[in-house]
Amino acid sequence: MVVVEFVVWGDPVGKKAPYVYYNKKKKKHSSFTPKKARDYESYIALVANQHKPIAPLDEPLAIEIIYYIPRPKSRASNKHKYPDRKPDIDNLDKLVVDSMEGIIFVNDSRIVMKKSMKLYGDPRVEIKILTLDETSI
Repeated sequence: MVVVEFVVWGDPVGKKAPYVYYNKKKKKHSSFTPKKARDYESYIALVANQHKPIAPLDEPLAIEIIYYIPRPKSRASNKHKYPDRKPDIDNLDKLVVDSMEGIIFVNDSRIVMKKSMKLYGDPRVEIKILTLDETSI
């Protein structure tokens, strides 16, 4: 069971749907991903490169991602244990998984099991990837 584990420091960023607009010069629709998301995706890819296996994993994988988000002052009381506001966990997962494609694993379709969680804490993302075999699970 191969394990790849690393931490990406900084505020987690979600991947939003790309902005679509009509380009009058090219006379066609164009789209772009916001700069903040592109930059964070590049940053995760940079950190992932430091922990990549010899060859990208091409087998069934399990991934565990824990997002630590700074607690806003408006939610300072202890009754708010979990960050149940934006960013949306699905968008966070999409950006993280897309940024590791071709580096840690061949394609994100290899991920057959995923566990994600948002918690309050020092801003970071903890990522753990495991290979699975027939005896797993």
